[in-house]
Amino acid sequence: MYPGLVDALSTFSWERVADKVRANDPRVEAARGAGFTSAMTFPNNGIFAGQGAVMNLGDARPSRLIVQAPVGQYISLSVGGGRGFPSSLMGVIAYIRQCYIDLDYYRQAKAAYDKDPKGRTRPEYDRALEGLAESPRLLFPAVSLSEIDRVLRFAKELKQPAVLYGLHEGFRATELLKAAGMPVIVSTKWPTRVAGTG
Repeated sequence: MYPGLVDALSTFSWERVADKVRANDPRVEAARGAGFTSAMTFPNNGIFAGQGAVMNLGDARPSRLIVQAPVGQYISLSVGGGRGFPSSLMGVIAYIRQCYIDLDYYRQAKAAYDKDPKGRTRPEYDRALEGLAESPRLLFPAVSLSEIDRVLRFAKELKQPAVLYGLHEGFRATELLKAAGMPVIVSTKWPTRVAGTG
């Protein structure tokens, strides 16, 4: 499907938090004021949301804010409910899979051109695929047991280093997680209990 697959509403893989965050951002100041000294933060718009960074919140000087970047590509499996592709979970997974197929083709085309440019057309620069290529790892959301199982299998299929985030039901997937040997980030943002339940 390469080129032209990448949808401007779904992919922001080239965007970097390190280029956007400011030391005087109210969110940074609020986290610093609450006593947090370090944070790892990511963009969160689209399926491929962009590249995250580790930040030193304890030092208010802008030049000292970013410790490391990029640290990974933030992926969302959320479905927007629109009528176009991808508008279902199956579509989102197919989209991600196709982007990595396109990335393989893109790399091969660039390598072939670099090896012997004679008689070949230079591959067009694709910032979305370049963003994927430079991502050191993927961050996948997985909250429930079924999501954890699905994402573990999908990350293995993509053959990309990955980290799972969320994991509210991680305690139900300990054997799966242990067997996969994949790093996880357990969210401390739990759903609030509805009055009159449990």
